[in-house]
Amino acid sequence: MKVRCSTTGCNRREYQQDRNRTGVLLPSPPYRFRVQTGLPVHVHGAFGLTDNRRNLKWPGPESQNDDAAEWNILLSREVVSKAYASLVVTLTQSPREELLPMVHNIWPDLDRVQGQWKVILKPFFTALADKAAFWTPSVGGRWITLEEGILDRLECSPNKVRDEVRKVVVETLLQADEPVIVLPQQAMKAVDEYVEHHVRRPQDITPSYVRAVLKGDRSTVSTSPNSIRSNGNIKKLRNSPRGLSGENLDIYGLKEKVSSKNGKVDFERLSRNEKLCLLEFILMDRNIMELAGLPLLPLTDETFQEFRGSDSRFLDEKIEGSVLDTLRSVAGEMESKLSGPTQLVKLSPSLVPKLVHESLPEVWRSSSVVVPWNTKDEALPDDVWLRGLWSWLKTEFPKDLTAFEGIPLLPLAEARSENRYLIKLKKDHCVIQSSSYFASLPRIVASALQKAGCIVLPHLPPFCDHAALKHYIEPPTPSGVIKVLATVMNEPGNDNLATCSVEEKVAIRAFLSSLRNPSDDEVVALMTLPIFQAMDGTTFTSVQPGGPLSGTKLDVAPPRLHLPSSTKIQCSHEILSATDDDSYQLLRRLPVRILNTSDFLIDKIFPYIESGGFYTREQVSDLMFWVIQRLPALSSDNKAFPEHLKNVRFVPVANGSLKPPCELYDPEDEVIQKLFEGEPDVFPAQEFAKAHALSLLRVFLGLRRTRSLEAKDVLLIAKQITQAPDESALRRAEALLQFLNDNAYLVEHEVQLEESSGPAKKVLLGSILSSLPWLPASKEPLSKYPTSMPWFGVARRLYSPKDMRDADMVNIVGSAMPVLRGSLDEKLKKAFGWSFPPPISYVLAQLKGAITTWQQQVHKSSEIELLKFQAMLKDIYSHLSSEIVTAEAVLVLKEYSFLPWMWYGSGFAKPSCVALRSECLLDLRPYVFVLSEDFQRYSAFFKRCGVLETFNDASALDVLHMIRDWHSEEKEIQRK
Repeated sequence: MKVRCSTTGCNRREYQQDRNRTGVLLPSPPYRFRVQTGLPVHVHGAFGLTDNRRNLKWPGPESQNDDAAEWNILLSREVVSKAYASLVVTLTQSPREELLPMVHNIWPDLDRVQGQWKVILKPFFTALADKAAFWTPSVGGRWITLEEGILDRLECSPNKVRDEVRKVVVETLLQADEPVIVLPQQAMKAVDEYVEHHVRRPQDITPSYVRAVLKGDRSTVSTSPNSIRSNGNIKKLRNSPRGLSGENLDIYGLKEKVSSKNGKVDFERLSRNEKLCLLEFILMDRNIMELAGLPLLPLTDETFQEFRGSDSRFLDEKIEGSVLDTLRSVAGEMESKLSGPTQLVKLSPSLVPKLVHESLPEVWRSSSVVVPWNTKDEALPDDVWLRGLWSWLKTEFPKDLTAFEGIPLLPLAEARSENRYLIKLKKDHCVIQSSSYFASLPRIVASALQKAGCIVLPHLPPFCDHAALKHYIEPPTPSGVIKVLATVMNEPGNDNLATCSVEEKVAIRAFLSSLRNPSDDEVVALMTLPIFQAMDGTTFTSVQPGGPLSGTKLDVAPPRLHLPSSTKIQCSHEILSATDDDSYQLLRRLPVRILNTSDFLIDKIFPYIESGGFYTREQVSDLMFWVIQRLPALSSDNKAFPEHLKNVRFVPVANGSLKPPCELYDPEDEVIQKLFEGEPDVFPAQEFAKAHALSLLRVFLGLRRTRSLEAKDVLLIAKQITQAPDESALRRAEALLQFLNDNAYLVEHEVQLEESSGPAKKVLLGSILSSLPWLPASKEPLSKYPTSMPWFGVARRLYSPKDMRDADMVNIVGSAMPVLRGSLDEKLKKAFGWSFPPPISYVLAQLKGAITTWQQQVHKSSEIELLKFQAMLKDIYSHLSSEIVTAEAVLVLKEYSFLPWMWYGSGFAKPSCVALRSECLLDLRPYVFVLSEDFQRYSAFFKRCGVLETFNDASALDVLHMIRDWHSEEKEIQRK
């Protein structure tokens, strides 16, 4: 077998005619009779020829059972095919570089192989299937097996790949050290028909494969078990020719590429055209999910961007039409999905806001609402851009500009300056027009708003006219001013409004006072604006200085408040003034308390009068006399005003102190005068003691009178009496006694009794009065009391009721206890404990006094005096014989049986010397006596005390014994 090594210096036509001849051992016939094989090599062998030696014998109708024909078949199939394959393998191992390009050229062309010569194809390709007979230019060029390579079928692809694209793809794969095998067309056909049946199908160059290589993701690249890669390092095959240069091995006209050190594609070294070719190829299968991460997206600035799921950009339209169409279709598909591997979308109106945001110059990306706009600066958009954008907005976004918030679109020009600015659209904004078709801001208000941090827009170009601008620019109305001021006031640390002059604050307040029916939001905003003047005349504050969340609001003083000039107002800087009409009109639309004069006095004046220290005596006197003179009007404003005023300490009294009206009494009430005689702090004094003032105090403030006295007042008077001088105390005591006798029900009322330890407790008034020394005792005996009897020695004029008795008990205890002159109501007697008998000791003391008085009298008593004396004794015996005390009285009197306490009618005798009646004919007086008829009513009591029932004759003997004993005692006394 023979092959031409070179065509240098040889006629091309002769070469083509000479390359597929068949030779035999004997000389062959002339050229025109030579056998054509269709193979790219000369074949020489011991073939069987026809008789005329012009053709080889082959099995057929003419050569049936011809051994020569069968020999030719066997020779071709078993020998020629193997020799042919051996030739190819030998050439791959030849050190002669010029032989290497011939290897793939001598592969048989299936369409040209003649007749019976086709029998060598199958064994020929079978023999080469696992041999390193396939050339790849990667890693400097080498021979590899078919399984180890990547087969280039792009020329025969169903989707025709442009030659330029194919060349770039192959070159890029080679740059990445991919073992690409590029075969001639006849060789490719042979591989498809014969070789692939005996080995694993090699990897084809597909868009998916190229994407994986471009990403450096080798895990997705299929390689055979005998791959020439190991741990990322390239290994030279044993059959690779030594000393071969890339220049000699570029046998397919491919551009030489220097492989990267790490086997990755260096995108930086790729030209723009090469990147576009790669993009065209990897888009052929439209598998967009694998585009992510590839820096092959062409932009209008002729740079390339990675395919990502965000950050949309504008595509470069100066690229291959098919690629651009594909990218557009991909963008259309992405629109229907929530997310995707690429940022390719169709440029629609909905995308413009985001793209404009991303395209803003750096100087416009600040947080400032106002940004500079110098149209001479090429880095900034010009007027044409602004006008065009507004024109487009009116068409595409006619009703809503929310998507364009944060983009500077409103032109602002400073007065008397060439500086120009743009204002960003912002709903929570502070932009207001200075004038419109229907309203305008006063110049001083506009100036104040600018000082406060608002943006006053003097003019809005006609091209900016848009229906949605009302959400971003406030009109020059009170509502608009409130909105922009509220916005700037909400900014942390912004108190610029406080720096405005007084005239500017007054102007803002006057402008806002024309607001009618403010909304809830406007009310909240108004209450935070420090534009209201306080009562001190210098402070400007807001209704809610602590902010809307504080919950506290300042009160408003009466619009027409005219207090005395000497009156100071505590915390006047925290009380809003409504003296001017603008303030009043504005404040009355807010949920604040606009106090009337009565409420103002109650809340802002009276507490500081009560606490003391803030007002002087003179100031209190002047102010409250002013109040007293206007009591009727103040009470009509607030029905509860008198009740508040009753407890305010403002009325001067005689001792110089101030007392509340509720603790004072009417000095024109005679009973009150007597009850409080000499007290220095119970009656109004100075100008409040005048008739008109007293009348107002009496009618409106409840100046205390007799009919309004309560139990606590009675107790107070009683306590005062105990400490008053004697003469005054006596008169006051008599007046109090008379008052209680007329209002006895009061002693049954409870009063608070202060304890030295522990809380106060409620006690009946009568119980407390019974222990206080306030009751006047009679200094002179009463008329029915015997003048001969001693009277209780009055050391003082006032005693506690528990130590006294009333006039009804004068005959029983007149000499032993103080007695009250006059009679008392039964309720008083019960309250004072006088419904119970006095202690028996006082009664017996009265009885002893009577005995002593009778025994010591020198002159005989008058009949009237005797009757009084006997009436007294009857009262004493009646009391002692009463059921309540009789038992105790009997026991005590028996102990005193030796005493002559028994009145028999004309004197006293021992109980044993007295009998109720006498049966003896003798008169035994003066030794025994018969009880007089007037005292017989007490006979039962007397009998228990030792009085005899009767005297009889035997009693005379007892009298004789008595006389004897008496004389014996007298002699004994004389002898001693």
